[in-house]
Amino acid sequence: MPDYKNPFIQRVQIKNFRNYLDVDVTLDHKQVIIGENNVGKTNFLRAIQLILDRDFSDNWQNFEVQIIEQIINDSRSRAKPKIWIENIISQYLKEKTVLPPPQLSIASWITAGLCTNLLFCIATGQKVKYYPKFYLSSIIDDRN
Repeated sequence: MPDYKNPFIQRVQIKNFRNYLDVDVTLDHKQVIIGENNVGKTNFLRAIQLILDRDFSDNWQNFEVQIIEQIINDSRSRAKPKIWIENIISQYLKEKTVLPPPQLSIASWITAGLCTNLLFCIATGQKVKYYPKFYLSSIIDDRN
């Protein structure tokens, strides 16, 4: 029987989308998506997002840029600007290239490291901050 209080996606079928020719995935209530670089993790999430949010379908190519811009705006509001990434994003948007600059990959690696550290802290029972308390600030409980 479906749990309408806590709905979740149970199955995803993707055909002819980016690097997926034909895939059928069954999901659990809570799902973690991990894998090596360039295997299609982001494409999998983008395929789901395209179905769930029609507005997203027009902007999915700039998804990484939108996330970084959100982080930049938050950094500015906290008086901790990240000038290096602001310059990279500004230059990237002026060039109108298809591929994001390599520095976004570096920012993604940094984010992945933070997420890995956070998961380790949760798994070992250490205190962490939860949304919205941590929102784009230190996620580890007052140690950073």
